[in-house]
Amino acid sequence: MRDKYISYVDKIQDFKGHTQGLKFPLEINGDKEIAWINISLREPHVAKVYFNVIRLYQKEKNIPIPTYGYNDTNFLPLEYNDTKSLLIEFIELYLKTVEEIKEIYADYLLQLFGIDIKNYWKGLEKKEIKDLVDISPFQIEIPCEYLGCEDEQFDWMDEEIKCSTVEKFGDLSGTTYYNKNRKDLKATFKRYQKAPGINRHEVTLQESWARDCMNSDSENIYQNIITSVHKVHRLWGLDFEGIKPRPINGSVLISQFSMGFGLSTDEIKTMIYGNVGEITSNRENQGIIRKLRNKGMIRKLEKDEGGKKGVYVWTEMVKLLRMSLNQYFLCPECLTRMQYDYENYCHYCSACKKVIRY
Repeated sequence: MRDKYISYVDKIQDFKGHTQGLKFPLEINGDKEIAWINISLREPHVAKVYFNVIRLYQKEKNIPIPTYGYNDTNFLPLEYNDTKSLLIEFIELYLKTVEEIKEIYADYLLQLFGIDIKNYWKGLEKKEIKDLVDISPFQIEIPCEYLGCEDEQFDWMDEEIKCSTVEKFGDLSGTTYYNKNRKDLKATFKRYQKAPGINRHEVTLQESWARDCMNSDSENIYQNIITSVHKVHRLWGLDFEGIKPRPINGSVLISQFSMGFGLSTDEIKTMIYGNVGEITSNRENQGIIRKLRNKGMIRKLEKDEGGKKGVYVWTEMVKLLRMSLNQYFLCPECLTRMQYDYENYCHYCSACKKVIRY
């Protein structure tokens, strides 16, 4: 069996410990494997399955895979902001996928090992596949996203949270792990910047906590997820309802994006605040065109969009940066939050009337 499927051999841990299994892809979106199954070669052929509900939702709803994430692409555009309806849809998709996995597992048992589980109890009362295969969640990740927000607005959590260590990485996502180092807590907590304007706080439930949360019907799972998120926040010394983003100066973010994208602050300001909708390539601007293309900030205007040769427009990532940064600009004179005038491409202060043009 192993030699026949040698290209699929992978490590797995079953009830008896570490062994070898066969890992098969279950779902692909674009060039990304978004679900797989790994079946132990050792009896009783325990299987582990991974799937990402957000990625499955993207594929099911034909949502384009984003190209502007800081590390990966498992997030939705900002306009998907109806929290309750989204969570309900995710739960329904999760439950549907679980039932599909049972069928897939039964098919692999028959194909690989000749085990016909559907007819395993001959002469006994006929059972449905849902009653023959038991699925137990091992780990679930619950993302709590703050839209229109940046990492620095939640730095205050590093001081107030109750944990053993705070481990922060210096990349553009600013991933921060809040480590408890307690074996009795079957949960972890971290936060990071998923993309411009999307700050994600991620609660991960493991083993018994994951099973207690997800082994139920859709209505109870919905309430279990809410309860679990509040519980983890309390254990880390936080009040979930009390977590609010602090206002910050847009110039701080511009400096950070400048370093992260390898562009000057003037280039970032022009891109975000300037009156530039299209960029036409010429001999003099080849350097900046190449840089912006390589950073994924501009794309060619297609013919069906009225495009012409050498004409570029901003990508969705830049649009997100604009949405995110335009609301965090403090007046240098009186520190009042300035408003952005989309028609005149300037910031103006309603308090002291100062205007900053681009």
